[in-house]
Amino acid sequence: SSGVAMNENRNDINIDDIQWVIENGNYTQIPDKKIREEPEVGVVNGLAVHGANIGILMEIEATAKRVSHRIGNLKVTGIVEEEEISSNNRKIKRRSTAYSSIQNVLTVLNNIFNLECENYDIHINIPGGMPVDGPSAGVT
Repeated sequence: SSGVAMNENRNDINIDDIQWVIENGNYTQIPDKKIREEPEVGVVNGLAVHGANIGILMEIEATAKRVSHRIGNLKVTGIVEEEEISSNNRKIKRRSTAYSSIQNVLTVLNNIFNLECENYDIHINIPGGMPVDGPSAGVT
C-alpha cells in the first residue's frame, strides 16, 4: 500500500490502496485448524504441506469393522488415488504416495503383528475437501 502511495507522490495510504494490494497480491488463505481438546476414537492428527509451502493439520478418520463369510475391503477417501507424471514425451501412471503408504501399513500389520486385515472392512478418510498426496500425506 505504501508503494502505491509513493508512486503517486502521496504521503497517505487510503482504502483503495489497501484494496488494490489485497486484490492483486495472490494471497493464499491459510487453513486455521486446531487440535481437538479431547481425543476421539478413530481420529488421528497428521501434518502435510498444502500449496506453496503451507503446513496444515489434517484429521484422519479410520474405521475397521470385522467381516465374516467374505474378504474385507479397503476404502480410502480424500486423497489423490492415482497420479500421472509426464516428462520427455513419456507418461507414467502410479498409485499415489499416500495410498501406497496405507497399503504398506496393512502389510506391516499382517506380517509383523499377525493381524489379518482381509478380515476387516477398513475405511480411511481424510476430510476437508482438498485432495492430498505426496511424501507428507504418505507419512501421515
